[in-house]
Amino acid sequence: MKVLWLVVPLFLLIGCSSPDKLVGNWEGSPTIVGRKASQFVQLREDGKYESRLMIEGSQGALVATDKGTWKRLDAQTVKIQLTSVSWDLVGTDEATRKNVVGQYKSMESKMLEEANKFGVSKLTWKNNNEVTFETNGESVTFIRK
Repeated sequence: MKVLWLVVPLFLLIGCSSPDKLVGNWEGSPTIVGRKASQFVQLREDGKYESRLMIEGSQGALVATDKGTWKRLDAQTVKIQLTSVSWDLVGTDEATRKNVVGQYKSMESKMLEEANKFGVSKLTWKNNNEVTFETNGESVTFIRK
């Protein structure tokens, strides 16, 4: 009987510790200022978040990398809190790249503040490998990679 008292709590602990089905690598194609972008998102089991978004423009491709944390608020919502953002411009000359990156760098704290105002997303699952995030009226569907 004493063994049962040890086994049952251990079994319950193991059974309740399954990772959130959001954990993993995801890929989506949001529309940003009328242009299709490609976005790779990693949601780690330890609550870390990283996103890399690339959008083609007239002066090259803008690559935005966001880092932060994520957590479930309930079964249908998730909160993403950004702690850093960085931008780069690829496929252009160095002077244009430095100019554009410098402009973004000067707006970094304001952009972080604005992004974190809308960090709560509603989730709609199609299946375990496809989920739509709706944030501030905008929807992006992600496929597990």
